[in-house]
Amino acid sequence: MDGTPRKRRHEAVQRHHSAGLPAAKRAAESSGSSGAGDCGGGGEGVVVWMPMSPRGTLRSALRQRASSAAPAGLGGGLIVQRILDGRSMDGAQPGGEPGPASSCSPGPADPALDAAEATPLAQRRARATPRPLSMSKSERMLDKRQLLSSLLPGGLASGAPTPTAAEFADAVSRSASASPAPAPLALLRALSPETQSPEASAADDDIRRLPPPEFRLPGAADGGTDNALDLCLDDIDVDGIDVDGLMEGLDPLDGLELAEGPGLVKGLGPTANIDATANIDTTKKPDPTDKPDPADGLNLSDGLDPTDGLDELMRSLDGSASFLRPDAPSQRYRDCEKCLTLLVSRSHYTDTQQQQQAAAAGSRVQKVVRVYSQTAGRERTVLLRGEWEPTPVAIGDYLNLVGRIPDGGGDVVVIDSRDCSVLPVLNPDILVSCTHLSDSFSCLRRAVLKDRIREISDGEPSTLMLVGKLLHDLFQSCALQNRWDDKTVAAEIQALLANYLELLWECGMDETAAHQQVSEVVPMFQEWAQTYMHATPRPGAQYKVHRGGGGGGGDAGGEAAMAVSSILNIEESVWSPKFGLKGKVDMTVVARFAGRGALVVPFELKTGRNTDNAQHRAQLVLYTLLLADRYGVDIDSGLLYYPRTGEVICVPRVDDELRALVAARNAMSKHLVDACGSGGMRQLPGMLRREFVCKRCPHQAACLITHAALEAGSEQTAGLGAELWAAQVAHLQPPHLAFVRDWMRLIDDEESDMLRFRAELWNMAADYREQQTGRCIAGLRIDTASFEDTREVGSYSRYRMAFVPIDSGDSSARRRRSMLDGQIGVADPIVVSADGGQHALAVGYVVALERARITVGLDRPVRGVPKRLGGFDRCTNQVFEPVVDIQPRSGGGEETVVAGEVPPGAARDVFRVDKDEMKSTMSRVRANVMRLFVAGGAGSARCRRLVVDLDPPTFVPLHPSVEARVGAVQADKMLNAGQALVIRRVLAADDYALVMGMPGTGKTTTIAELVGVLVGLGKTVLLASYTHIAVDNILLKLADRGIPMVRLGGRNKVHPRIVPFLPSEAGLQSVQQLDEHFRRARIVATTCLGITHPIFAAREFDYCIVDEASQITLPVCLGPLLGARRFVLVGDHYQLPPLVRNAGARDGGLGTSLFKRLCEAHPQTVVRLEYQYRMSADIQRLANALIYDGHLRCGSLAVARRRIRYAADPAQAVRAWPFACPPPPAAWHMRWAEQALDPARGAVFLDTDAIPGREYRAEGVDSAQNDTEVRIVCALTALLRECGVEGRRVGVLSPYRAQLRQLEIAHGLAAPDGDEGDAAAAAPTDKVSGGYSGLEMHTIDRYQGRDADVIIISWVRSNSGRAIGDLLRDWRRINVAITRARTKLIMVGSQSTLARSPLLAGILCILRADGSVVALPRDAVIPDAVVSDAVISDAGPAPPARAAGAALLRGRPITANILADGI
Repeated sequence: MDGTPRKRRHEAVQRHHSAGLPAAKRAAESSGSSGAGDCGGGGEGVVVWMPMSPRGTLRSALRQRASSAAPAGLGGGLIVQRILDGRSMDGAQPGGEPGPASSCSPGPADPALDAAEATPLAQRRARATPRPLSMSKSERMLDKRQLLSSLLPGGLASGAPTPTAAEFADAVSRSASASPAPAPLALLRALSPETQSPEASAADDDIRRLPPPEFRLPGAADGGTDNALDLCLDDIDVDGIDVDGLMEGLDPLDGLELAEGPGLVKGLGPTANIDATANIDTTKKPDPTDKPDPADGLNLSDGLDPTDGLDELMRSLDGSASFLRPDAPSQRYRDCEKCLTLLVSRSHYTDTQQQQQAAAAGSRVQKVVRVYSQTAGRERTVLLRGEWEPTPVAIGDYLNLVGRIPDGGGDVVVIDSRDCSVLPVLNPDILVSCTHLSDSFSCLRRAVLKDRIREISDGEPSTLMLVGKLLHDLFQSCALQNRWDDKTVAAEIQALLANYLELLWECGMDETAAHQQVSEVVPMFQEWAQTYMHATPRPGAQYKVHRGGGGGGGDAGGEAAMAVSSILNIEESVWSPKFGLKGKVDMTVVARFAGRGALVVPFELKTGRNTDNAQHRAQLVLYTLLLADRYGVDIDSGLLYYPRTGEVICVPRVDDELRALVAARNAMSKHLVDACGSGGMRQLPGMLRREFVCKRCPHQAACLITHAALEAGSEQTAGLGAELWAAQVAHLQPPHLAFVRDWMRLIDDEESDMLRFRAELWNMAADYREQQTGRCIAGLRIDTASFEDTREVGSYSRYRMAFVPIDSGDSSARRRRSMLDGQIGVADPIVVSADGGQHALAVGYVVALERARITVGLDRPVRGVPKRLGGFDRCTNQVFEPVVDIQPRSGGGEETVVAGEVPPGAARDVFRVDKDEMKSTMSRVRANVMRLFVAGGAGSARCRRLVVDLDPPTFVPLHPSVEARVGAVQADKMLNAGQALVIRRVLAADDYALVMGMPGTGKTTTIAELVGVLVGLGKTVLLASYTHIAVDNILLKLADRGIPMVRLGGRNKVHPRIVPFLPSEAGLQSVQQLDEHFRRARIVATTCLGITHPIFAAREFDYCIVDEASQITLPVCLGPLLGARRFVLVGDHYQLPPLVRNAGARDGGLGTSLFKRLCEAHPQTVVRLEYQYRMSADIQRLANALIYDGHLRCGSLAVARRRIRYAADPAQAVRAWPFACPPPPAAWHMRWAEQALDPARGAVFLDTDAIPGREYRAEGVDSAQNDTEVRIVCALTALLRECGVEGRRVGVLSPYRAQLRQLEIAHGLAAPDGDEGDAAAAAPTDKVSGGYSGLEMHTIDRYQGRDADVIIISWVRSNSGRAIGDLLRDWRRINVAITRARTKLIMVGSQSTLARSPLLAGILCILRADGSVVALPRDAVIPDAVVSDAVISDAGPAPPARAAGAALLRGRPITANILADGI
């Protein structure tokens, strides 16, 4: 600092803007200032441009602000000086060398000054929050005519009237088109006299000569002046002209560069001197009565920073006025920073653009958000102002900053209502539906409910919506061929109607009426195609623009024309975690606009007549963001086509609308993800309280029930009148409301985990997610020959495609692992994405899964990632590889090139398949809970009484004729007493019956016979289960009985023998035939989540039978029960419970099935199936003694005495084994293998404690594995094969996925991770179980419901701390594992560790009693299962051994190694 006393120093600068030059000059002279650019330390009242790089722009100089605010009392001039000093100190001289620090720099800030004049709060805020520049109103005003004259070519003639807004815009447009650069605006701070000399200007050889030839403020005198001036253009009031609006998007500072010398501005023409005085009386002394505006003053106690005026000035010039630069794409949403919110607070600021209003209203509130940018690796302060201030961001939320953040802006990002250059996207991992969001402006609560709860209204389905769907499909089918002739259209209509029979039946419309309504619109489609489907725009192909702006220009009466020359995609599904949006676009097309070129735009077909629908426009604006993210180009408009009016409307993306949509999306996302504390419920938006609107809302019931249950609402708070409130809520008692509240909270908790897992799709690289979670298969390509269109309308598996691993190529390519390895299985929901980051190209289900091939059924074809064609230009020729392309012929005319459903380029793309969490499932689950409490339904009242109130079920005596029928069936089908008892109990039930089907007791057979009896008695049956396999297993036993039945579901999910029972396979030709088919059916079978089919709205069944009921969560199980008068639940709650990921939801009750709830409430009503036909007596005794309390019984003596039979003696096999060849004296060390295979031992435990075989966790693997147990299992499977046991009779189980992975590697079913060695080492050989045809390996959970003659279990856990982990603490999982074997159960593990599990300890106790625990000695021989001469010759010598507990040896399967672990 210069040593000036603090008080005097403040007086010298506090009014620098209005001080005359003499004072400033004296201050400069007193400090020894001499020469250009040397103002000394006492010249704070005078600001000069400092030496800068010739390439530095004026914008970058202004953006380079000081990171800390000025101390109290410092004027804005010093702040600007510090900005420029900071820029000049970092700048480089023309030669590229760093330049010296400016002599004008005031030096470091005085810490004592900061401490003395600013409070701690002010200091903290000042470091993070820039504030407006302090200046008086008179200093900001500039004569409007002077401004206009400076902008218009040639200025304004003296006496000429002030132009209107339209005249001004037109004049500027003509000027912009005639000039290669936009007319510059002089944005000045204060320039010293030295920096304005003509000599200095002439001496600068780097000044560019750009038009206009001369620029100076009107009225300026030739020569220098002594005044320091600050000009601001933000608050200029021009008659009829919104200067701010006109300036938005104009960025003239980009065309101005600072020359090397101080004060010289490039780009202003030959006489580039800038006169900053502009008729200001510089001799006038400061008027003490001229007080600044109240909003102008600095208030450091409130954290104000006087530098923020620069932001206000720059933002007024940062928008994009498309009428000035029509061909310049903004590309402002290409960049994105993902930030984690650290702190959120509020403070006040003063907006210099609205000084008059601020004078009355005072300072305004802004939200200060401190974030950590994971993208940039730095902290930032985000200031949310104006319409952005209510953004409900909280600590811990993620916030995407989408757009270009200025490089020189430091850590502060200001986002206000006048600028859309940066969009704050809250909770971007929550993908909000564009359709729901566009509906949020009429009622945000309805939009949130629509996303969270499937519609539960019992109203009639809309025929208008159905006809709209038909028209959409017809239009898209014809567009994909570009064939619109009558014959083609007629054929397409017939095909569509045949596929839409079920939907027509639901709406009560026959095919004739539908054909008539569709045919009415066909001529309009044909006329549109004739006008617009061309290679270039045709005369008359005009379009309307909804609002002035970009997007191709043109209006209803103009000459602008447009053609759709290419179709890039149909029904394009886009998930954008950048914008937090998802949507499905009708068509993505390349539209050629006259004078604009070829641009990618979303195209939406709207079949209604209302062309002024705000929801349509909002949806289209959101689609422009999605497609911009997908195609990597700026898309600022979309097309709406209304065939009934013939209008084609171009909807530009207007900043005001975009800002409102993003703000609404942020608010909606908060309601979709937020929870009030631990275990809290997500909050819904407030009630609309408009009875006229609400009584017609299809979500009325869900809205009022949630208001009463979740929000403790009442008739008064709902604001909808007593009648409407009573109709929906009056019948509900406090326990009912508590039930809704509790189960909605549990569903919310579970959904939070689902959302987290889904976000892994874009937050995790494909390889990483595959390795760490198993929920992904990476590195795939399309098998183009596998494509098949099944023509199933509305199916998520209409299109069948197969994916195979990419070619490995050289040895450095990533080796593929088995696709059977992970957590993706047949019938799982999946998402197909590009490996490079384009998400959700299609969604569907797994149809088939093999080691190196996955076949999926998808909702749409995978057409690959967009590929740019030759001649691509980001601004005027956005051409990509099309599906349909219209090209001009060389000899005249046009031709259409159709690439097919899968373009050739898609075969070169790399894809990933991710397991999807199906968020839509949760909306169905919530709807099930809501339907339980809807007024007026007999089924809901009955279920509510039984499920919620837990009223006991009632039973009635059987009629003698019914008793006789049951007896006849028992004798004919040879049912045991327990099965017959089940049938009698179900027939006697007046409400419901509970059947406990213990392992191997033949519950599938029992259910089939029960259904047969019910149908024979004239009853109708709804048959349901959680999985398609369970449903089909029952139907397979009924398929040959001639019972009329309907199987609902996708063709790809149904067993081939059951496919003929699908409605689509019944050969039905009309709606009437379909109606008769549905009414004739006595059995309707589906999964619990398939109850949305229209048949359930038309029929009520006598009985609903749910299999696997103990594995289904209560809300899911409710779905089918509501459609029947009585229900039967079949399950076993002593086996695995419903799968619930969230621990809080599981412990809170979501893991308790309805079956278990009712069994515990009324145990006397449970009837058991006790006779089992699976396990021998040796195996049955384990489960019977420890779990089923002696209720399990062998169905026959033959079952009890069942033993495994070998083709060869196990002892001989052990001794003859070629790779078990130690010297004969040591042969007894293999006795453990003989004992394990002994047929007399039905169940045996191999104890590894003496070896010992310790568990370990490999790097990057989150579950345990055990190499010793892998080797033991390999030896056992090899011996079983040597003994003649077929592979299909053997199952290998483990509770841990990592262990299962090692077992697959050991058996040659998968290549080791990172293996880049000889492929022969990983290939199956004659000695490995990869050649053991039919051998299956699964986790215990996946093997539930299956069995095998021999089951080998690797328990894995073996450690000194004797920890068993959560998986083995669940006794139900152990029960499943030990009850899968028919004749032989072999368990491998550490007795000392596993004894910590009470159930396993009991098993060990039983086995020890009869000598079935075999302790492997320390020197036991555990041979390698595949070491043979053939393998050694192919793979080379074995690599060095590794101690037990280490990771597997790289480069060879474990079965090719003998680990030297001291055994």
